[in-house]
Amino acid sequence: MIQESWNGSIIDIEHKLWKRRETSFIIAKDYAESGDFDLIESAFETCEWIGDEFIRAILQDSEESLNCVYDLQVIDITKLQNEQERYVGLRYTIELTSPFNTEINSSKWIQYE
Repeated sequence: MIQESWNGSIIDIEHKLWKRRETSFIIAKDYAESGDFDLIESAFETCEWIGDEFIRAILQDSEESLNCVYDLQVIDITKLQNEQERYVGLRYTIELTSPFNTEINSSKWIQYE
């Protein structure tokens, strides 16, 4: 898995603050023979299975944490193939929205005397 990008913002929805994160990650798998289309398709299927499991893990982890994911959107899933290096992959672009805690935690601040 390769994290490709990440960006975030804080938005106001009905006078409550939410943190929105968008990220892309790639699941990649190599294959041995350039002309073996069954093997190439099998590699794509493996990437899809792993990517889908990753999405399920995010949802499960959010249910168990205090800073849960309120909304998860899979914006795009794109097939990738590099024939020269003989690997395929899927790029998942997802958006996560979670509550933004507005309480200041002064224990995290540097205290100057």
